[in-house]
Amino acid sequence: MHKNTPQQGKRNVGQQTVQLARQYVSPQSASHHKLEKDEYLNPFFMTPRTLTTLGLLVLFLNALSYDWIGKIQERTAHLYEDPDNEDVFRDYRWPVFFGFFAVVVFASAQFPDTAMKRPHPLFWRMLLGAEICYACFMTFIFLLPRDKARYAFKIFHPALGNDLPER
Repeated sequence: MHKNTPQQGKRNVGQQTVQLARQYVSPQSASHHKLEKDEYLNPFFMTPRTLTTLGLLVLFLNALSYDWIGKIQERTAHLYEDPDNEDVFRDYRWPVFFGFFAVVVFASAQFPDTAMKRPHPLFWRMLLGAEICYACFMTFIFLLPRDKARYAFKIFHPALGNDLPER
């Protein structure tokens, strides 16, 4: 039988190339990214600025660690006043918040774009970072005993974390 004539049950598809899965970009993905760049008029927001973002985050957290947290605690102390409950998490509240902030900023710089592109891919990356922080916090709470889990909520406000009337 000749080399180019198809055999029974087989078809001739010509020469094909093999692409590794990591190198292959589907046409839908390629067109999605091209459309995305064409849809946004300002190219500033579509250019990756990973090193700039992470460098600014490190500078911000460094400046924050010197004296800004003390000033933030003084300015927001009235929000957490409760005469019946002592504020046991006064020194931990803002560092935990800014740890959450650092994860969200890191997510905005490093996480991949999702299928959603409105209002902006950066919004969805930040939302994914916030969801990861929330999932970690909820896992932490679920694994604690009930009384200690209630106590952990005092980080949000001193009035929280008190025993609830049991049914």
